[in-house]
Formats: sequence, structure tokens, C-alpha cells
Amino acid sequence: MRAAARTMTRCVVLLGLALPGLVPGAAAAKALPKPTDPTHPISAVVGRPFAVIVTSDASTGFSWRVTALSGGLRVVRSGYVQGRALPGAPGRQLFVLRAVRAGRSSVALVYQRPFGKHEVAERVRFIVMARARG
Repeated sequence: MRAAARTMTRCVVLLGLALPGLVPGAAAAKALPKPTDPTHPISAVVGRPFAVIVTSDASTGFSWRVTALSGGLRVVRSGYVQGRALPGAPGRQLFVLRAVRAGRSSVALVYQRPFGKHEVAERVRFIVMARARG
């Protein structure tokens, strides 16, 4: 009886080790940065970089691009962070910006394919409240 119980325990442990690699989505999801909420202003400090983060799915051909910057904002860089390693899994697109002067500013983004300039899936505007260093 003890031998059967040990064999059963080994099978359960081996099955538990094998499942994450065999079952899609069973492995822990890669931690993605939380998307920026466009309903709340972003607080920034003049001269210091800050990020605007949006959900994106590069496998669809769509990506976010900046369409307008106001009030002294500059794009420092942008990039994409892949989510889970599954086809079609969404990730995050990041825009690192810098305020060059204090005050209220905004950044507008559109989500579209590069070949479909008139096909816009989504538009979003973020308000940025920049304060002087100090």
C-alpha cells in the first residue's frame, strides 16, 4: 500500500511539473506595466522622463503613434513590451516623454495600422500637469 501511495504521489508531482509547459496559459503570465488611465491627469516634473503606457497587440498590425503634443512635451523614446508568449497575446506600448516647461499639456495617440491611415481603431488623449523641479 505504501509503494502505491508513493507511486501516486510521484505521478501527481510529475504531472504538475509537466502541465505548465503543455497547457497554453498555464505558466505564470509575464508581469506587464499597468496602462496609464486617460481619465486622470499625469503628474510630471519638468526635465524628468515619465511614461504613457497603452495596451497594444502587435500581431494585429495595429500600433499606437503620437499625433499631437502640446505645451512643451517631447517624446524621448518609445517601445513595446510583449505579454505572454502566445500568438495574439497583447502587450504594452510605452512612450517615454519629458516636459520642458511647467503647466498643463496633452499628448494625443491613435491606434492604427501603418498602411490604413484612415482606419483608426482608437483615439486617446492624456493630460499632463508638469511642475517645476524643486
